[in-house]
Amino acid sequence: MCLNGKAVFQKKIFLVFATLFWGGTFIAGKFAVQDMHAFQIAFYRFALASLCFLPFLIREIRKTPFNLKLHLGYFVLGFLAIFSYHYLFFYSLTLTSAISAAFIVALNPIITTLLSSLFFRDESLNYFKLSGATIAFLGVLFVITSGNLNLMTHHSLNYGDILMFLAVFCWSASILLSRRLMRNSKALPLTCFSTFYGALIHLPFLYWKGFLGTFPQASLLTWGSVIYMAIFSTAIAYIFYYESIQKLGASFTALMLNLIPIWALFFAVLILGESLTVEKVVGVVLVLSGISFINLKSRSSLRNDIPCHSEE
Repeated sequence: MCLNGKAVFQKKIFLVFATLFWGGTFIAGKFAVQDMHAFQIAFYRFALASLCFLPFLIREIRKTPFNLKLHLGYFVLGFLAIFSYHYLFFYSLTLTSAISAAFIVALNPIITTLLSSLFFRDESLNYFKLSGATIAFLGVLFVITSGNLNLMTHHSLNYGDILMFLAVFCWSASILLSRRLMRNSKALPLTCFSTFYGALIHLPFLYWKGFLGTFPQASLLTWGSVIYMAIFSTAIAYIFYYESIQKLGASFTALMLNLIPIWALFFAVLILGESLTVEKVVGVVLVLSGISFINLKSRSSLRNDIPCHSEE
């Protein structure tokens, strides 16, 4: 059954909330890294999220016959989106500048839009999508460089940049994989099992780093940050995110991810007391303009691109 206008609007609102929660992750992560290693943060984040999903996981295992092919897909999704992306992301930040990393991550929506148009017939690439994505991308650059785009020309490609490109590729690949998996799965089981498998994949690496069997002595602020990331940035945000991919399409969902640095900037100003410059305001306006360009100027195109799914 195709989504009506009200349902489409609702899914878009849920996606905005997902980007808000992920924007808050930058602040929570800034607090958490003071007491924990990145591997520990990722493991406890996704392990706690899996505990939130535990009642559903038990019910799903009991009532649904085990589908090996589907669970292999969940496992690969957990490896790409949960483990690989976060590991490559954090590791690359130790080898390259934050501005360079942010620039590469900002390419994600455009890369995903291009890949989606190649692999999915209902995700056609049109003038409105490409223009909106480009405007939003320029806005993100203004935010991360404070308007000094020349910063990007004084940085040579290094190993950390390559790792960040791999992280973006893993994320884009996970979006495409999730769309394919949700032909036979709904967003909730896909989120639950991929999160669970992603947490399990961390265990041998925790052992390798000598963290397995030890409990981090962290502050209440650190644990509060991890719990926030587990509940809001994972358990809730990922469900909203995968439902958006299923109902609104991969390219539109990827474009809306441009809101993440805007929310991160908002929380940085509100919580960390960072200054709000004119250049950053210009960046915010450009991002919102790029997204609005698609929402307002190409409604008919979007309606044609949004896939229809049967409601079981």
